[in-house]
Amino acid sequence: LTPVGNQGNCGSCVAFASIAVLEGQYTISSKLSWLKAQFSPQALFDCGQGSCKVGWLPEWATYQLRSAGTVDLSCAPYRLGVTGQNGQCLENYCENQSERTIKITSSSTPSTRFGGSDKKVKEALKKGPLLTTMNVREDFLYYKGGVYKASTSKKVGGHAVALVGFDDEKKAWLIKNSWGEEWGESGYAWISYSDPSGIANLTWKYEVDE
Repeated sequence: LTPVGNQGNCGSCVAFASIAVLEGQYTISSKLSWLKAQFSPQALFDCGQGSCKVGWLPEWATYQLRSAGTVDLSCAPYRLGVTGQNGQCLENYCENQSERTIKITSSSTPSTRFGGSDKKVKEALKKGPLLTTMNVREDFLYYKGGVYKASTSKKVGGHAVALVGFDDEKKAWLIKNSWGEEWGESGYAWISYSDPSGIANLTWKYEVDE
């Protein structure tokens, strides 16, 4: 996986989670474990008309990655976290943009509002990371390590993360967050299977050409 990002002062978690899944699947599909290509949440969020104040939906990010894609990170560095203001979709973020654009070839949903199971999610995770959502409780903001399970009913809001693993001994999912490496376990967290956040209830899997 690529380094943990920091969405900063913008509700761009869906873009970061989608990009984390894309990056992980790209490396897996390339069969080059050392390849850690990084792609742009800025271009994805801008051109998909995401909103810093309102956020975005995983379905829209997935559609945008399939229809238009995004560019590499050096072509369109992330700046929304500083400004907190929506950016404009640019025809040219950099030179040779068309040659630097990547798209997913297809997507699937191991779990949805209408069904799916932990078993299907775990089988999908053996092939690559997944995009998922959760309802954040206040104490999750202060998570430092170990297996998290909410101890408060106070909700903060919806959030998107990359689901990257699981451990049946811990009875927990492993996520890659977008709140910087200082948060949690170097930017990652273990979340209990029984946590009420809804983690892994909705998931999206991406396919990328080799």
